[in-house]
Amino acid sequence: MDVQSPAELLLPALMRSGGELGPETRSALCRHPQFPQAMRAVLTGQVGLYRGNRILNYVGYDRGRLVVGLLALYLHISRRPDDPTSGLTAHALKSLCVEQDVCSPGRARAMLSVLRLFGYVVPLPGSDRRYKLLAPTDLLTAWMRERWRMLFGALAMVLPEGRDALARLDRDEFVAALVRQVVHHYRSGLRALLVTPELGLFAERNAGLNILFSLAIAGEADDTVPPTRPVHIPISELARRFLVSRAHVLRLLRDAAAQGLVARAGAAQDAITIQPPLAHALQDGVAMFFLLFAQCARAAIADAGAGAKDGLPAA
Repeated sequence: MDVQSPAELLLPALMRSGGELGPETRSALCRHPQFPQAMRAVLTGQVGLYRGNRILNYVGYDRGRLVVGLLALYLHISRRPDDPTSGLTAHALKSLCVEQDVCSPGRARAMLSVLRLFGYVVPLPGSDRRYKLLAPTDLLTAWMRERWRMLFGALAMVLPEGRDALARLDRDEFVAALVRQVVHHYRSGLRALLVTPELGLFAERNAGLNILFSLAIAGEADDTVPPTRPVHIPISELARRFLVSRAHVLRLLRDAAAQGLVARAGAAQDAITIQPPLAHALQDGVAMFFLLFAQCARAAIADAGAGAKDGLPAA
């Protein structure tokens, strides 16, 4: 019988040894001959989809905004017709964000206000005004589909579930089932940072992960992903690309260097080398997300098919 360490026992079952997202499965995926290309594709796609602006950056970091948008969709598709208090409301979203430690109640309300400002959610027509129900617009679902199309396109290079999901992304019932599956795992405590803590510094800073992804795909053609040799990206270019200050980028890189995650050299300190612990964590994190979304896609396909078979309406 396998003996698991106390630290591993704190992980969700899927992430433990022998689980679908366990270390052995992640390592095997990283050894797939197409994994470097798939990793480059998903990191390049993520950088290309960055939607930063000064208002969005003020109310929260980009990863938090993505999670809030996903939770908003989840609350809407989980609404029960016989319960007028269920569904997407400011109170429900705030409570879910606090429950999952996404952000504070005030920050959740601010992010919801931004979603309304930019037309991602609107008041639900015909709903009871006492409960102030909201509904996602086509903008929000299109935003999620755009991200998932990029993700599943990269996933298809290494796992068949990527192709299966791409073929169904235009179906509302599949998207609803996928949202439910992803949020189910999120609410169960599944977080990539539990096994890749080296990414935490970047994940909690606005544009931090996209700055890291930019470094990871900036190597020369004959280098690996992430590169083992130094890359040269001006600090001002990173700041301009992600609409943050130059001081913000410098502070992030200095903190990363202090933790031994990157090394900086050169007269302008702009020759940046990703150190092995960070490189391994980034590969492991990408493998984790590929495996998670493969599992969610399989379950969503089964759920959507069962709903259609039973004659249930599309969510």
